Amino acid sequence: MKKLLTALLICVMFGTLAPTLADAKATKTYYKTTIKSATGKKYTVSLRSNNAKKEIADYTWAGFIEGDVLYKGTFSFYVNNKKTTLKTKKEFNRTHKNIGVIPSKKGTPQFLYIKESFSSNNHTYSLYYMYNGKLKKAKNAFGSTVKPIYAGKNLIKVAQYDNAETFGYMIYTYRINPKQAKEQWLLQNSNQVVFYMTSNHLKNK
Repeated sequence: MKKLLTALLICVMFGTLAPTLADAKATKTYYKTTIKSATGKKYTVSLRSNNAKKEIADYTWAGFIEGDVLYKGTFSFYVNNKKTTLKTKKEFNRTHKNIGVIPSKKGTPQFLYIKESFSSNNHTYSLYYMYNGKLKKAKNAFGSTVKPIYAGKNLIKVAQYDNAETFGYMIYTYRINPKQAKEQWLLQNSNQVVFYMTSNHLKNK
């Protein structure tokens, strides 16, 4: 009788564990980084998927060039190896990475961004950050030709290149409310005819 009960218990245990082990094996990490909260605490954030498909770009466009390795699918966000409820279906370019981190100073969370390209000068940046131990997503994406930069406590600066009229950058500053995940437009410096393509120049604008 004891042998029968032991055998049944083993079957139940393995039957319960099998799907979990299979799911873990099928889920692959495509991006991993460390970001800090406003208090300076570090968190490991990763994007994982069990259905992403690999593609090799066979032509050049705004978001990739010929030969880039692309992944398309549903990506789940993990924090310290624990799955969150946040997901994204944005394409991941492994060659010319469209996912990264916006550094900041203590008092402002570091932002993980995912860039989506629509043209050579038109990109949107979706921002994610840690607040009270949880990963949050800013409710609206930011349009910017270059990578947004930290501009002060809970402030980020973006720049949209105008290739039709002024042929310069329109520079915007936003304040982000980490608690509500909302942003407030503070300042616009428009019609600045400046010819550069690096965010380093935005620091003094």
